[in-house]
Amino acid sequence: MRKHKRFELDLPVAVMETGGRGGNLVFLLRTENVSAGGALFRADHGLPCGAGVRLVFFLETDPLEAMIDPRYTFHGRVVRSEPGRFAVVFVRTLEAVAPEATEAPESGTPGVPLGVSTLPEGERG
Repeated sequence: MRKHKRFELDLPVAVMETGGRGGNLVFLLRTENVSAGGALFRADHGLPCGAGVRLVFFLETDPLEAMIDPRYTFHGRVVRSEPGRFAVVFVRTLEAVAPEATEAPESGTPGVPLGVSTLPEGERG
């Protein structure tokens, strides 16, 4: 019996191997499933078991919206690697990275970053 329920999700994720042979390589992958304890990734080449990774999940799949929506970053460790996929257990959660809500001169409106709508949720077009 599994410790955490798994959810089939197809999310874009940047995976960076930390402290290993990969150096500063970044892999842009997609999840196969995700749970509260980890994630399973589709990949042509898996990472070795025990490798430390940093994962950046992009929860908004529209590239324009992804620029303003938060990204969620986790640290993990590869616990299973097989042809076509590998599994990572989360070892530490980091804070969500959100755009600065400070003065943004390029938007022309203090406190509103470029691309952020100031209309109420129901009035967005």
